[in-house]
Amino acid sequence: MALRDRAQVFLPTNNALSPVGHVHWYLEQLGQGIQHVASRVSSLPDYVQRANDMRAVTGEGVTFLNIPRTYYGLLEPSLLTRGGVDGELLTADCPSGLAEEQAIEIVAALRAAGLVDSAGALSLGTDASAAALDAALLTGAPSYRDDLTAGARAMVLRVLRRSCFVNLWKLMGDQLTEETYLSIVRNKILIDVQGEDVLMQIFTSVVLQREAGRQAPFLEFIQRVCAQGTDGADGGRPIRPGCGGFGIRNFLTLFLSIELSKAALDRGRAEAEGRKAEAAHHERRLELFTAQLVESNPILTEVSDCMTGEGRALDAADAAAASEWGRRKEAANRKLQECSQKYNGAMKALREEGWAS
Repeated sequence: MALRDRAQVFLPTNNALSPVGHVHWYLEQLGQGIQHVASRVSSLPDYVQRANDMRAVTGEGVTFLNIPRTYYGLLEPSLLTRGGVDGELLTADCPSGLAEEQAIEIVAALRAAGLVDSAGALSLGTDASAAALDAALLTGAPSYRDDLTAGARAMVLRVLRRSCFVNLWKLMGDQLTEETYLSIVRNKILIDVQGEDVLMQIFTSVVLQREAGRQAPFLEFIQRVCAQGTDGADGGRPIRPGCGGFGIRNFLTLFLSIELSKAALDRGRAEAEGRKAEAAHHERRLELFTAQLVESNPILTEVSDCMTGEGRALDAADAAAASEWGRRKEAANRKLQECSQKYNGAMKALREEGWAS
């Protein structure tokens, strides 16, 4: 529903809980103020696609944070051996997954063809159409060419497409179409889920920046896709405040994406100026931030699921269930803290090690 009055405007106050992170650095460099402004849109994938197209044509407009492909999903051989996450892409023409050696050969062939990057992300370009993938595998994977039936090859191609957004599919299943999923990945949109409600959000790069490397405000755009029930003659309920959550899963992703962008910029500068040791140091930073994102994602999903379960139990006045969900949430939070401490230690060691000039 469109903005009606000031009751739909929220002004959250954020406070830095540690001396590490963009909130602390913003306060240190700029002081108290508006760090970012969030606006709701009706279709975030369409909105971001238009912004990206306009920038490509005119060279003007905002850019968005570079979210690593690891957030959305990677091609793992296990997807091919299982026929999807849990066999959901198997059919009567292909009732079982591949042998492990066949799956490994297929992933290696796609890497050799430049269709899968070093992290395991399948290309989203036109070079990765179904026909192009099939051609690459017929050439580079003998077992695909000689041993697989037409049904098995079709299953492989379905799995390859699913791998691009498999982490999102684990959250939402078939709530979205494949094309919508792929649009989300191409436009680097973040997703959070609470129950049957979905939050889509994206953050721009900084705007009104005084000088490179300094903190500055940024913009956030969100779309809430709420589970609707019938409610009288209008056939539906209005969007509930906070439907889909507030991006709990994405807080760490936002921080890590900012750090990844900074590390990539530092690496690029070092490479351009021929400082190989420094460039290798920043490459290691990129590797650590990416690894933390991969390891944290399932834990963040667990925290979000527990919050949803706890809320539903409280709504149903089920104190025992709420207590159990709360216990599980605290356990997941401890796992997240342990993960954070591990990578904080690794990053501290890397900083202290430095690089030879």
